[in-house]
Amino acid sequence: MNRTQIAVLYNSFPESQRDMPREQFIKKTLDCLNPTKNTKILDAMVQKKRWGNKNKAEIDRAMKGGPE
Repeated sequence: MNRTQIAVLYNSFPESQRDMPREQFIKKTLDCLNPTKNTKILDAMVQKKRWGNKNKAEIDRAMKGGPE
């Protein structure tokens, strides 16, 4: 989707539903469609999930009185 297509989409909304300026809408939409940015976000989410799972396992072991 290019800037022109996004602008047409923005213009298709009734004015009462436009809660941000056109350029901001275009920028945010392009950011959502950017595969590089999406990959970075996904990588961060996976890393946090792994970290959370590791901490949960350590906490569970400590509560059961097992070795660390």
